[in-house]
Amino acid sequence: MSERVFAELATIHYQKSLPCRHSFDPPRTTPILHLYIIHLLLPPLIAIVCLCYIAIVPFEEEEERMRMQVVETAAVEEEEAAAAMMSVYERVARMASGNAVVVFSASGCCMCHVVKRLLLGLGVGPAVYELDQLAAAADIQAALSQLLPPGQPPVPVVFVGGRLLGGVEKVMACHINGTLVPLLKQAGALWL
Repeated sequence: MSERVFAELATIHYQKSLPCRHSFDPPRTTPILHLYIIHLLLPPLIAIVCLCYIAIVPFEEEEERMRMQVVETAAVEEEEAAAAMMSVYERVARMASGNAVVVFSASGCCMCHVVKRLLLGLGVGPAVYELDQLAAAADIQAALSQLLPPGQPPVPVVFVGGRLLGGVEKVMACHINGTLVPLLKQAGALWL
């Protein structure tokens, strides 16, 4: 068979194997299906991002402490002694309104680390309360868990401008939606 005949046969076969370009009709989906898919994919996606982030970015505690205001345990214990008459909710409200961005965290929590790194990456210096280092940690954590929706992990809890933003899922959702930076600007945590 000559090369020319072979080339013509190959061209005809190739054209027959192509679908008609007018026959493609994308499948129709409903917004509820999109929300369901996002609801299923968001938690594993957050976990994957967390694991990748921790594997890629080494934990640099000294640099992190220099860039954000870690509330010292001794100062907090003095405040706790002075605020013994206050209820736990008043104490949490006072702590949350002490800075433009406040993170209630635990030292060994990877999700807390991700939230703190995200805020630092955006240029925010949050006040961080490490609950495992506070004397009244159980009371504060119980009060915070009552503020969060059911099923949310107890830490991290983020307050922006004295108002509860939420846990890691809410912070990541706001970041993905593009609403986190305007919230931070409105609270005075970002100037640009």
